[in-house]
Amino acid sequence: MRIIHSFWSKPCALDANLSIDDRINGGWSSNRYHIYSWVLSCLKALENHRDVELITDNFGKLLMIDLLKLPYKRVSTELNNLSGYSTDLWALGKIYSYSIQKAPFVHIDGDVYLWKSLPTNLMKKNLISQNIEYNHTYYHEILKEMRLKVKSLPDFLFEIDYANIVSSNAGIIGGIDYPFFKRFGRCAFDFVDANKTELQSLVNPSLSNVIIEQLFFTCLAKVEKKTISYLFNDIDPSYQQLIEFHRIPSKTTFTHVVGKNAKRSFAVAKKVELFLQKYYPEYYKKVNKLLNEFQS
Repeated sequence: MRIIHSFWSKPCALDANLSIDDRINGGWSSNRYHIYSWVLSCLKALENHRDVELITDNFGKLLMIDLLKLPYKRVSTELNNLSGYSTDLWALGKIYSYSIQKAPFVHIDGDVYLWKSLPTNLMKKNLISQNIEYNHTYYHEILKEMRLKVKSLPDFLFEIDYANIVSSNAGIIGGIDYPFFKRFGRCAFDFVDANKTELQSLVNPSLSNVIIEQLFFTCLAKVEKKTISYLFNDIDPSYQQLIEFHRIPSKTTFTHVVGKNAKRSFAVAKKVELFLQKYYPEYYKKVNKLLNEFQS
């Protein structure tokens, strides 16, 4: 099974005073930690799965391939096709990457670190995701506002039990049924194309990403009567168990720095840095040299 990274650079590189839900520096406190994370995620995935590819845009290729020389097996700049979309909708880079696949795949986020290969039985499933999310408050908040302001909503959003909203965390996502992701991508982009103005009118447009990516994926699978298999069946809503770096590698084989608060934690960022320095010292030096050259 191929592992895919997708890096749409535009949402990560804005020079503005953005809210904590935006993706400047990929959500990290600085671009240094953002790049540390990508390099560690790439190299650990390659160490355990060998076939890892990057889908990005021109700047992403310049950074990841030409300058850092990360050893992805393949690289594509198809995300140049997203130049007309708002950078608030950062999940579109991921969704577009899912939708263009022509074979089974697993996409992992750039803040996911695989200390061991993903379970073989999971990789044989039609649709997979990291874990189920139950009734997270931000789904209620953004759906309430979207139903008031957005003119064209998919029918399945009106069939949701709002007392029990079920979604899927997309830290990892994919499966054998890659044609499903073409339909999912079409659903997501049709929705965005029909509601560009309305989505920008939301109090915090960035919060709509969890709806367009994670909830749409879950709802469409339900409409098509498809089963989603999960890496984890029981995750605390705080996600603290996924950032227990002190348990690596003997007791933890999967780490995901989930969410804005974890990424902006200095302690978490330093642990990512230390693991990159420990396992891949040459790449650690290369990143620092590159960043120091840019700063000077």
